[in-house]
Amino acid sequence: MRVARLCRTLPIALLLIGISACAPLTRTVGQPQQAPNRVQAGERLLTSGQPAMTELRALQPGQFAMVIDLAPREHGLSSADEARILAARRIAYIAIPVDLEQPREMDFELFSASLNAAHQPVWIHCQRNQRASMFVFLYRVIELHAEPEEAYEKVTEVWVPTAEWVRFANRILSRRQIAFRL
Repeated sequence: MRVARLCRTLPIALLLIGISACAPLTRTVGQPQQAPNRVQAGERLLTSGQPAMTELRALQPGQFAMVIDLAPREHGLSSADEARILAARRIAYIAIPVDLEQPREMDFELFSASLNAAHQPVWIHCQRNQRASMFVFLYRVIELHAEPEEAYEKVTEVWVPTAEWVRFANRILSRRQIAFRL
């Protein structure tokens, strides 16, 4: 029985070892791991994929006024863990779980209201910086009156939005009488 189980798991273990051995070393020992797909979207807006707990623990009080998490809870850290880590650094935490397949306008409205309340740098993240980059694009165009083409370039640094996200963005822009279309 043990031999059969070992024979099934050994190839998987060897594959994982091989994959990790081929992965590039992107940080020095002792440095916090950096969140994937980081994009500076203006002076006070940083977007990214899910940050590691070590990266959140390395934040300094005042570095960000708040962190907005757009990932559903089945991904990454739990809201309680992230909120606790950030509270210890006196950084506000807001969780707005956005469905990647069906984004809702009410989620964007809550996101915009949260950003409007912050006058210092804000870090917006989700799992891979898809939700975050698109919400920040819309916020920059609608609230900050950024040029749509320039703001959209920050989205395409990370991903090519799906048809559902294109419809979502176009619907929100249209309701705000912004002529730009994705």
